[in-house]
Amino acid sequence: MKYLTNKYHIHCLFLFILSLSYLIPLLIFGQPTLFYVDSLDHEIVFNSVIGQFWKGNLDAANLFLNGEIEPFYLRRIFQPYSYLYSLFNEALAYWLIDILIRLTSYISFYILAKKINNNIFFCSLVACLYASSNYPSHEGFGLAFFPYLIYLLIFKKRISIKHYLIIFFFGLNTEILFGGFALPSLIFLIFLISEKIDLKHLLKILTIFLIPMLLANSNLILLAFDDLEFHRNEFVRESNSIKESFQLFFNTLLPIPNFEKIDYSFVRSLPYALYILPTIIYAFFSKDKNVKKILTVLIATILFTIILKINFLSSFINENIFFKKISWDYLGRSYYILYSLMIIYLLRNKLIFFSKIFLLFITSSLLLFQIDSSLVPFYKDKIKKIENYQNLYTFEGYYNFNDYEKIKKIVKNERTLSVGLDPMVAAMHNIYVMDGYHSIYPLHYKKKFRKIIEPELNLNSKFRNYYDEWGSRVYTSLYRKRDPGNFRLNYDSAKELGAKYIISSINLNSKSLKLIFGDCKKKFCLYQIL
Repeated sequence: MKYLTNKYHIHCLFLFILSLSYLIPLLIFGQPTLFYVDSLDHEIVFNSVIGQFWKGNLDAANLFLNGEIEPFYLRRIFQPYSYLYSLFNEALAYWLIDILIRLTSYISFYILAKKINNNIFFCSLVACLYASSNYPSHEGFGLAFFPYLIYLLIFKKRISIKHYLIIFFFGLNTEILFGGFALPSLIFLIFLISEKIDLKHLLKILTIFLIPMLLANSNLILLAFDDLEFHRNEFVRESNSIKESFQLFFNTLLPIPNFEKIDYSFVRSLPYALYILPTIIYAFFSKDKNVKKILTVLIATILFTIILKINFLSSFINENIFFKKISWDYLGRSYYILYSLMIIYLLRNKLIFFSKIFLLFITSSLLLFQIDSSLVPFYKDKIKKIENYQNLYTFEGYYNFNDYEKIKKIVKNERTLSVGLDPMVAAMHNIYVMDGYHSIYPLHYKKKFRKIIEPELNLNSKFRNYYDEWGSRVYTSLYRKRDPGNFRLNYDSAKELGAKYIISSINLNSKSLKLIFGDCKKKFCLYQIL
């Protein structure tokens, strides 16, 4: 135990634990793993194009959506860390940023925790937990930096030039959608916890942080006031009854994974539930005033997002173009800082029996975070031994480099559609696409593309609502096709809009198509639209 009383040794232990999330999949699969939804399926592709843009290819975004995407529609285009994608390949750039964000999260939270709890081991443990739960890393450095920002606002009464530079740098590397939305809850927390608020100090630090953040996100801010209509104008936000709102509140406050279906969502949510549930329960019984204050901020933030979804308010939001464009759920990005803060306060208590169990849950969650993205591919590849298993949790497995390189040689710079496949994979291989996953694109293109998929929309109400009321995934089908043997598209509309080829994972029986490459029964094939 002497080993765990030395600060240097403790840090080495927890940094090693963080490294396991890279080392374990490297040993098993030969490359690191990550959850692909909202990362590999579009954000990393955007980062790749941003890298091409900064290397001088000003038309790099022309790959997307039949050329309807401008470079300034892309988040992070002005954030300095995105420049790494112009220096390295996509995988190396992503993992470098991922490591830097984990280290920033760990150091940032440890500095804050040391002001709250004098137990170095507990401070390092919770810092490691926060660094593990601060996912995904494509969201930037904002949330990683926020614990340090709280430290400066509450515990550092005088700041130097060094602090100004640090604040400015991380402001430049903060996404307004993720980091910016977490700020209101954290400022509310600071007012509750601080014994005495120095408003001048608060305003000075926030100004130094917000100005570069606004500059780095100025393209998104300007788009919000642009006259061009975007697809977000047709968003239909979630609407719940009072009863459904109560259920949603408790499900959010006490997230219990669905044990009936052991899948991607279960594996991803399990490590969060393992430490969140005991934290909330322990916090309710705690007599620590600061724990109660943090819990108050958490409940208030959850309530705010839930109330916005109650029928009469959601109706108002859905009728107001400006308000319905905003993803209010981003306020939830503050939750993980709040959970971690509650834990570091709770661990100040003497380790009674319940506290030891609590510590066991935290440690279990921490270890599970290091392997969660490897569990599904490990089961399918090593235990179930699926033949020709494609590990979608890795760069190589998801993007399937070799086959798409063959397709690129055939299609050259012509436009393609994807059926039963992620079109962003094609874009990753510099293949010009008609479809894709985009959070901002012109509304007129959504309406034009709808003509292509109208036959499927008419036969599938779920797909129709998914596209008409959200539409960020401009896809030819849902994740699972209604009837693969009778799949329908309006090929004339596709050709008229500019598509020449279709990359498909299913046989497409149509006189409007000519098979020119591949075997759909084995993997996927390429059709030409006649």
